[in-house]
Amino acid sequence: MMGRFAGMLLVSVLLAKSSLWMSNPISTYEIGQYELFLFIAGFINFFWVNALVRGMLGHVETQSRAIVNQQVTQVFYLFGALSMAFTVLFLIAQFGFSLFENKSILIIGGATLYSLLWTPSMLLEYTFILRKESLPLYLSGFITPLFFVFFALGGAIITQSIEGVIIGTLFFAASRFIATSFSTFSPGFHKPDYKWIKRFIIFSSPLLLSAIIAESGIYIDGIIVNSLFDEQVFAVFRYGARELPLNTIMALGLSNAMIPMLVASTNPHRELSELKHKTKRLLYILVPISTLFLIFSDWIFIHVFNESFKESAIVFDVYLLLVVPRLLLPQTIIVGFKRHKLLIWVSILEIITNVTLSVWWGIWWGIFGIAMATLCSFAVEKIVMITLTRKYINIPASKYIPVKSFVVFALIITAVFVIKYLVFV
Repeated sequence: MMGRFAGMLLVSVLLAKSSLWMSNPISTYEIGQYELFLFIAGFINFFWVNALVRGMLGHVETQSRAIVNQQVTQVFYLFGALSMAFTVLFLIAQFGFSLFENKSILIIGGATLYSLLWTPSMLLEYTFILRKESLPLYLSGFITPLFFVFFALGGAIITQSIEGVIIGTLFFAASRFIATSFSTFSPGFHKPDYKWIKRFIIFSSPLLLSAIIAESGIYIDGIIVNSLFDEQVFAVFRYGARELPLNTIMALGLSNAMIPMLVASTNPHRELSELKHKTKRLLYILVPISTLFLIFSDWIFIHVFNESFKESAIVFDVYLLLVVPRLLLPQTIIVGFKRHKLLIWVSILEIITNVTLSVWWGIWWGIFGIAMATLCSFAVEKIVMITLTRKYINIPASKYIPVKSFVVFALIITAVFVIKYLVFV
């Protein structure tokens, strides 16, 4: 995950600076087409991928390497089958009902192929985690962004067009798929175990239901922006509407690492204390870094990207504020204690909040309003999960959240945001 984030960020920067290294520079409108290609690719399978990854971390038995290999292979089969099924459903919906109107065959066809290849390859790093293989995990984090940049920019240089970037990205996805297939099957071939796959789907079904609702928010935002504005504004929004990769990766990594520990624990108080300690450590690292980016974001977007993306900075600033609720991890407790059904009701509330505010504030305040709706809905989600964790699992927030540190850091970064936009603007 970290490698892909890093690769996408590097490609984004280099595309924005294409006038420095291409004889036929790529325009903001064309960058918007590439962002739409990535958006559609993620849209096709978004609602089940992360849910099944979390389910895998909580369901795969780690007593021995042989068991891990056998069960990871079953997950790979499932990912491949679901990817093909939902790719076909998307193509039927696209050509039958025009979900994304007036988009080129390369964007639609490329996005479906990318999703088909990339989705199963997401298992690669998590397989290393379950096998407890540190070196391959670190190597993957280093090699992935290099390959992403190599293929995407190689396509741009050869064709001098955004179409070449899309084709290069497809070659990158193919290389990841091959690497994942090799890693999955190299310890030995395992036939599909339909009984185990059925149990795994049943175990993960509450996560799937909540993901369908909750994780649709970012794609609904994208659809709203795509409907209200053109590709140029879509590019501006997409360049800003991304959290600091380090924040997402570190928070998600901590959450996913703690889930198997909580599932296997006979003394959860120890794991809860460890989660609290590690969360506090991340707070002291990530919030100051986010605050610095908040202060200098205008300069960053003008000089790292270009003048066309100046308006992306305000969207990015709102997303930087997500670092505080991002480091609230009640979902780790809920999944670790196998109370997945609680997530469904939380997700319903979150998506209602997000859609309502996104449409309302998007019409009134444009892309800034849509970003604020994301922040508010995300905060509501975490507050409700903390409440449910206390009520139904009997674990108060103070057991896994460094409350005082959270309050202090939340006030600091919020104050910087308010001062920046109410005093200096």
